Amino acid sequence: MNIDLHPIIVHTPIAFLAIYAALELLTVFKRLRFSKTFFVLKAFLLTVGFFGSIAATISGENALELHREFLNAEIAHLHEEYGEMTRNVFGLLFVAYLTMAATLYGQYMTSFSSKFPRVQNMIVRVGEFFKKYYGLAILLGILGLGLVSITGALGGALVYGTESKDPFIGLTVDLVCGAKCE
Repeated sequence: MNIDLHPIIVHTPIAFLAIYAALELLTVFKRLRFSKTFFVLKAFLLTVGFFGSIAATISGENALELHREFLNAEIAHLHEEYGEMTRNVFGLLFVAYLTMAATLYGQYMTSFSSKFPRVQNMIVRVGEFFKKYYGLAILLGILGLGLVSITGALGGALVYGTESKDPFIGLTVDLVCGAKCE
């Protein structure tokens, strides 16, 4: 494909995952943690954001091929690596939410559990783990927010250069890449 869709695709998962992570921080208040409405809202944001990040990764690989000769190779490599790390962290959170949903709302899985009891048992065990250690989901949300911010700043450095007037771009490039990205 000779069309660069990455700039169009990438901003949806950034927004959804950033909002998800901000809402996840609110779950330090235990009353909100397993509120059905709040849980479903976060699960929706996470699901759209995660699958959007897969599309962003694929479109980013296409964009790299189209623009390779114009890009700083080191920054492009780091942008790709941080993008994949971001996708993987939110992917783990997606699995956590999927399994927690099965334990919280498992009554909807009766036909599944009768056909695949071992799989159901594994899903419930993983879901119970994440419910018990919910702080892990909060920490992964914070990590994911940091990763999506770094990935975005590196993407900004690719488009606007390392001397951009955006101070976050310069700071991020300096911290993540140092002198080898100049």
